Amino acid sequence: MTTISTLPLAPQPTDDTATFNTKAFALLAALATFVSETNAVAGEVSANATTATTGAATATAKAAAALVSELAALASSQAAAASMGAPAWVSGTTYAVGDPRWSPVDGRVYRRRTAGAGTTDPSADPTNWSAISPNGLQQVFATGTSATITANTDTAFTNAAQCAATVPAIAVGEAFTVRFDNGRLDNTVDLGARSVLGPNGQIRSGVITLNAQPIISLRWWGDYYRSN
Repeated sequence: MTTISTLPLAPQPTDDTATFNTKAFALLAALATFVSETNAVAGEVSANATTATTGAATATAKAAAALVSELAALASSQAAAASMGAPAWVSGTTYAVGDPRWSPVDGRVYRRRTAGAGTTDPSADPTNWSAISPNGLQQVFATGTSATITANTDTAFTNAAQCAATVPAIAVGEAFTVRFDNGRLDNTVDLGARSVLGPNGQIRSGVITLNAQPIISLRWWGDYYRSN
C-alpha cells in the first residue's frame, strides 16, 4: 500500500515575511506529490474492494454448488433405495390397480393404472401403466425448455437446450423432484420467495442453478424446503 507523505507545515499569520514565504512555497511544492500519492492509495483501495467482492461472489457460488450437490446426492441415494422395493414386471401376470413393477426393457418403475393382465411391457403400455420415479412420485416429461412443475411429480426435462423449472407455492407436506436429462450444467430451478434448507444448514432461495448434479428433490415443510 502506498504511503502518503506528511505535508510540510502551513504558513501562519504570525510568521515573518521570509518564514511565511518559505513555508508557503514548500507546501505548494509538496501538493503535487500529495495528490499523486492520494490517487495511488484510492486506486489500491478500489482494487482491494473489487478483489474482496469477487472473492465473496466466488465463495457464494461455491456454497450454492455444494448445496445443490448435497441435495442431488441425497435424492439419488433415496431414489435408489426406493426403487429396490419394486419387483420386475412379468408378462401375463394379473396386477391390481396401484401395483408397482419395474420394466425389464428400460429399467424404470411403473404403477398399474387398471386391474388386469397383459403381455405388453409397461414401458410401451401407457394405457395400463404409468411411469413413476423411484421415490414414488408421478413421472412427468417436459419436452420444452421451461415448465411450471406440479406438486407430487417427478418432472424430467429432455430438451437439449438450457432448461428452467418453476416451482409454485405447494402445500405443506407436498413434494417434487426435478431432473434434467440433457447433460447440461446451466439448468435452473426457481423456488420463488421460499427457501431451501440444505443438509448442512445452508439456506438458498430464488433461482438455483444445478451446476453440479442434474436432479433436485424437495418437500415443503411450512418453513423451508427440505430434501425429500
